Amino acid sequence: MKYLRSIFVLFYCLVTSCVTEEDAFDKDISNPEKTSFVLSVFDYYQVNDNNPSKCFEFIYPFSVASNKNNRINFSAKQGMNDFFNLQNSKFFANSVVFPFNVVLLDGTLLTVENRKDFEELLSTCEIPSFTTRTFTETDCVQFEYPVEVISETNSDQKVTITDSETLASFASNPTLEFPVISYPVNTNFGTTINSEFEHLTLLNDCQTAIENSVCPEFEIEVVDFGDAFEILNFLIETENDKIPTETIWTVNGEVIDGESRPFLQFDFTDLNNRSRFGELRYDVCAKAFFEDCLIEREVCVVANFESEVNENCLKDIDFLITTTDVPGLLNFEALFEPEDEDNTSYVWTVGGEPIGEIFKKVSFQFDNPGIYFLCLSAREIGLDCNSNQGNNFPTKCIRIGIDENLAPITCQTLVFILPTISNSEEGRYNYEADYSALDQSEIVYTWSLDNRIVPDVTTNKVSFNFNNPQTYEICVAVSNPNCPEDTEIRRCVTTVVRPEDIAP
Repeated sequence: MKYLRSIFVLFYCLVTSCVTEEDAFDKDISNPEKTSFVLSVFDYYQVNDNNPSKCFEFIYPFSVASNKNNRINFSAKQGMNDFFNLQNSKFFANSVVFPFNVVLLDGTLLTVENRKDFEELLSTCEIPSFTTRTFTETDCVQFEYPVEVISETNSDQKVTITDSETLASFASNPTLEFPVISYPVNTNFGTTINSEFEHLTLLNDCQTAIENSVCPEFEIEVVDFGDAFEILNFLIETENDKIPTETIWTVNGEVIDGESRPFLQFDFTDLNNRSRFGELRYDVCAKAFFEDCLIEREVCVVANFESEVNENCLKDIDFLITTTDVPGLLNFEALFEPEDEDNTSYVWTVGGEPIGEIFKKVSFQFDNPGIYFLCLSAREIGLDCNSNQGNNFPTKCIRIGIDENLAPITCQTLVFILPTISNSEEGRYNYEADYSALDQSEIVYTWSLDNRIVPDVTTNKVSFNFNNPQTYEICVAVSNPNCPEDTEIRRCVTTVVRPEDIAP
């Protein structure tokens, strides 16, 4: 019935000469070209109809075509306004006749002769294109993948989007000319979007809902230091004491699994956390979601222990492992130069349990095969490493494998540590390959970025400054002479850098 009403109103406009309509395009007149820019401009023009600062005005006559292949000629602004009220999901403008003219707010006359000119008009007036909105405004309209994207100028050119990360990467660096989504598409809420106009309507409704959202302000408060300086408690505080329905906590960009409450207790000196996050600066962030709020907001605080760290607490420490003639019996020797050797004790642990000796050279008997976590910590009497920077005595941990014959495994498994951001303002990402071997001096690391070898880096750590928002693949390969020749020791990780992650 609504489509019939649209035809009736269009007929009324034809009678009143606001609009003329042609069922077939005249061959001697330029044919309309389909472009999603029409949706963007019409949407902007309708919203800003009475805005004296509107970027431009059309110069009439001006012609478009509908998705039903009806050509519509506007002879005056009133006709266009009437047409705006006619549009719906089954009848809408999706093509334009080039050239057409507009006059900008400063009085400049501009002739739009093709898609490139049309795109420049949108850019000049800071009007986000329909395609940009569909690719970036995904908070309310979330796709059910895969989604097919085609070129408006050549529908045979296609790209299949398989997930949200691929979509973000394509949006920042499209590989098609004038890309648009191929409809229909499904959303993860079970809704089917059948056309560009339906998609635009959903985006606008979502934007209105976001603007009308009731979203409380919130901040993160460090409640206390617990029973030890190294344990910090973080609490979300909101206006009117509203409680979030869900909270996502991150430390240095890594999501803390299993923590969805508005409260986080984190032990910064836990050995596992230390190997994951570093030792000095921690960016603790919370994304809080509230009822009746559609805006995703994130608040961060910094737990910075750097200024209070004693330099002697940060000395490099390592250890040497040697075998014996007794199966499972290994010798360990600390490689460390303390200020006062006579007043330094060495705490050796295997699997978190002290082995009972505090000397620089010790032995340990492994009775069962498996992977063990071996740690060494040097404790110097009189050296205070227990202030609020946590327990930061010089410490070194590795994994060591023991095979069925109780012999150490010389060809270990490479465990790839996810990246951390050392300074979010500079956008610097650090990567570390965690690989344990009896003789680290024999190991060579080869890093690559998007299949290109990173020169002059042969250690287990590498850093990058990413200047472009896109998806990067970082890989590391380990060369271990103790492994069989056909053994591939290689791991990769993908990092998605968003526009907001790039330093201004």
